[in-house]
Amino acid sequence: MTSIDNLYFSTVNQKIDSAHQLFSRYGSLFAKDPYISKQLAIISTNNYHLVEQMRAMDLHSLCTRCASTEKGGCCSSYMSNETDGILLLINLLMGNSIDKQHEDDEECCFLGPKGCILLPKPFFCLNYNCKAITDMQQESINKLLMVAATVLRSQTELENHLLKIINNDNPGG
Repeated sequence: MTSIDNLYFSTVNQKIDSAHQLFSRYGSLFAKDPYISKQLAIISTNNYHLVEQMRAMDLHSLCTRCASTEKGGCCSSYMSNETDGILLLINLLMGNSIDKQHEDDEECCFLGPKGCILLPKPFFCLNYNCKAITDMQQESINKLLMVAATVLRSQTELENHLLKIINNDNPGG
């Protein structure tokens, strides 16, 4: 069975495998849970608002330019490991593929041709704002921070619920 270490402290490949194992084992149970369905809808709505705010600030262009530089910006290969197995499981529950986009040592493995493939994103990715962003209009930054916090809160609530179910099924696991 998948351990907490595999979900949070292992390699990206192990986290992906753990998410798939949990989805295989619990997917049908999770699909019947009204709280999970409600939280997935909330996350989807909150994520939509985040994307809209990022679009309003033209962050896609900014981040794409930065990611295409020699060091890859904040979407470096190091960032791949900032995700965890439960976040990847939530992506699977939302119908999202969590397949690595490439095996390159420079970029995050979840960075596809159109940007990040993850719907719910890791904490760091939602909270990091580089100088180019923090130099923008304060009102836009405040809205971005508020929307990102709402996304994180809804993701965390679902993550806690999923962990309770998994832990109750595997005490001591």
